[in-house]
Amino acid sequence: MKLPASYAVVDEEEMVYLDGGASGAYNNFLNVGKVFNYIARIFSGASSIINNVNVIYQSFLSLNDLLKGFAVKA
Repeated sequence: MKLPASYAVVDEEEMVYLDGGASGAYNNFLNVGKVFNYIARIFSGASSIINNVNVIYQSFLSLNDLLKGFAVKA
């Protein structure tokens, strides 16, 4: 292998610190994005469950009012 006239020799130990570089920061950025995505999914699922429970509760209240109306007429 032919090297340029001015080059710096990098020890193997020093290369450990150079490995990754910007790509490592980008991977960390993507990992943080994944964490936020999982958190958003959890809250989205919880929101759906709460909404469904509320719809069921409101339906029972409406049915109760409707049944009271039938009971008075009978």
